[in-house]
Parts: sequence; structure tokens; C-alpha cells
Amino acid sequence: MQCVILAGGLGTRMKSVAGELPKALLPVGPQTFVEWQLQWLRRRGVTQAVLALGFGGEQIRAHLEKVDKSKFPRLEFRFDGKQNLGTGGALRNVADVLADDFLVTYGDSFLPFDVAGFFKTHLALGLGATMSIYRNKNAGDSSNIVYKGGRILTYDKVNRGADMEYIDYGMLALKKTYLLAHSPAIAQAFDLAVFLGQACTANQLAAVVATEIFFEVGSPQGYRRFCEFLAQKGHDLARIS
Repeated sequence: MQCVILAGGLGTRMKSVAGELPKALLPVGPQTFVEWQLQWLRRRGVTQAVLALGFGGEQIRAHLEKVDKSKFPRLEFRFDGKQNLGTGGALRNVADVLADDFLVTYGDSFLPFDVAGFFKTHLALGLGATMSIYRNKNAGDSSNIVYKGGRILTYDKVNRGADMEYIDYGMLALKKTYLLAHSPAIAQAFDLAVFLGQACTANQLAAVVATEIFFEVGSPQGYRRFCEFLAQKGHDLARIS
């Protein structure tokens, strides 16, 4: 399995904690967040990780090139360049190395769920995109999905209604052909959420419900919660179900 990690954000909410340090390099116990993330993806069956980097990208690459990579998937580094391409543009920017079907996650997300099972479901369903979702009922963050009868009826990160009980969990599976056919040209900035909203409208967005709560280091409270979670596990990924 191939996974693209979108790690180009500026991390403005983390300035009070991280200063100018990229979120991926935040310390969590004995190593950085990105090291935990890559090790976890490898444990869950990911064999190649493509890091789509923006702010602090050279710092991230320099750090990963000097640590023990034996527990990581095979790494590929790509950079936005002078223009911030957004989540969608950063994904199009790595189109030349994408597999026919591939995973996408975010550089501040740690997702303790069955990644291989999720990808297998995506392949079986055969739609353009599959989204992992979680029933949070607005707990922690605002819900943005209407999910009923096994289908995503609405996905909207701007106009959030009272009937939205689910939130995007933080991992996608996409078909390369669908992405290329339904997104702007390479090197053009755009938000992946717009592409996903259009896929939903076209009935090309499948869903897999995750049952374990997700972790993120995109906010100070999220960072503290993840640090506490790993400390409770003795900083041992084998103790995470």
C-alpha cells in the first residue's frame, strides 16, 4: 500500500507550543510525531509513504534522513515549491508517483484503526474515493458529514447542519484516474475538501466507519492528548489495538 502524507500546512494554531517548528517534528516522548506516524503506518501495512511537504519541509526531510528508517515505509519526499498548493494541489503535485489506488492522510493525524482493511474495502467498492469517518456528534470538533444507510449523503466543511453527526476521520483512499479527471491542473492551489464534496454529489464517495477515536497534533489540546495517550501505552505501538 502507498500512502501520501499531506504535511504542508503552516501550523498557525501551534505557534504557542511549537514556535517555528513544523508539527511533524513535535516531540512526543523519545521521538518526533512523524516518526510515530510512519512507524504506525508501516505496522498497518503501508509499504511506501510519499511526504508532500510545504512549511518546514526541508527540516522534516533532514530529520528523517538522519534517524533509523528501518521501521518506516519506503520514503519519497516532494515539495510544494514557492506557492502553497493547499491539500488538493499538493496531492496533484505528486501525481507522477501515485499508485492506481492509494491512501491519503495528514501530517498531523494519528489514526489507530485498521488501515489495510479500509484499503481492501475501497478496492472492493470500486468508487473514486473512500473516506474514513467517525461518529463524534460534535464532540471535540464540529461534525461535517450526514451518513445514513451506509452512504455519505452530505459532506460540507463550511455549512455544518444539526443533522451532521459524523466527521472525516483523517484517511482517504483514492483512485488516481478519478483524482486526475476531477481536479484542477497540477501546480494549481485548491482544497481537497472541494474535490471530496463534488465526489459526494456524484455518488463517488464511499465511507468506512472507524470505531476508535482519532488523534491529531494540529492544536495544543490535541497535541497534549496524543502525548498522554502514548505515555499511557509506554510509548510502545505494539500496545495499541
